[in-house]
Amino acid sequence: MRRSPIRLKISVVTVCKSRLDYLKQTLPQNLAVGFDEIILVDYACPQKSGAWVSEYMSGVKVISVPDGDPFNLSRARNIGAEAATGDWLMFLDADIAAQPGLPDYLRQRASPGLYFRTPQDSNGQATAWGSFATSSSSFRRAGGYDEVYRGWGCEDADLYHKLEITGCREAELPARFLSELNNSDTERVLYNPIQQKAIQQALNLMYLQAKKHAWVVHRRREELPLEWRQDLYQAIMKHASALSALHASDGPPVRIQVRLPSTGLRTVSPVRGKQSLLLEFEFTLTSAGLAASSI
Repeated sequence: MRRSPIRLKISVVTVCKSRLDYLKQTLPQNLAVGFDEIILVDYACPQKSGAWVSEYMSGVKVISVPDGDPFNLSRARNIGAEAATGDWLMFLDADIAAQPGLPDYLRQRASPGLYFRTPQDSNGQATAWGSFATSSSSFRRAGGYDEVYRGWGCEDADLYHKLEITGCREAELPARFLSELNNSDTERVLYNPIQQKAIQQALNLMYLQAKKHAWVVHRRREELPLEWRQDLYQAIMKHASALSALHASDGPPVRIQVRLPSTGLRTVSPVRGKQSLLLEFEFTLTSAGLAASSI
């Protein structure tokens, strides 16, 4: 027998940078479905989305980030989460509209050990990609979004993995509860450090996979040290030119080696030791774009 909805307070976090036209369509819908709190993070939006929301959308909490250049989606979402007062957090992009029944669906099934996301289809795609909900405590325990990521891709998969290794499990968020406005890849990469979506995603994917290996080797259940992550990402970004060359040609596969920053070993004095991992990735150009495998 289904339980009555639990009156958990649900906060929605939406980030806007040059997406005001989408926000004008989705925000009224998200206000109407019955969330307890909606937070709009104006991340140095050139369209001044925060000012528009403050004037026309009463009931929305606006957080302005004037130093939001370059664009960092992970940082923007973390700022929104920090300002939230809900028991649960839901992250919706500016082009995503919630449908009636979503808040009660979450309240009926909410558990501290769950996070909700839309299921993938047979091609690995999901409706309203990146939309997900979890408890505020689980989000904090996982360390939030990794702000080392730049551009499009993988910061959401990174957070899902961190939720898993800190004790959460995935639950389905039915696609019927979310609708997505049509938008282009040009808009998705507008503030990317690299304008080719496939290349930026490939770089971020190497970073994500390297982190996953490091979590296993170091037996960690928390986020890796910030300086370690920054060094790793900088090392990976140096391979952008090799991927760009492959993307522009029909050449042979490109193999990229990534050495993870070393960490100390627990040894008995006077012996000292450290360890590192060397990962090798192979990228090929297909009709659909870049394909990757780790070796």
